[in-house]
Amino acid sequence: MKLLDDKFLLLLAALLGITLAAFLYGIFPYPFGLIVLSIMIFARLLSLRG
Repeated sequence: MKLLDDKFLLLLAALLGITLAAFLYGIFPYPFGLIVLSIMIFARLLSLRG
């Protein structure tokens, strides 16, 4: 699978998971990082697809 070979995409997904967990536990009060990471992952998926 081409998606699992992309190290940058895996790094972004790991950061998104860590940020989501920190937001849910109340460590980060604002979800701006989640929005930015989601946009970056979506853009990376589009660039891999095209």
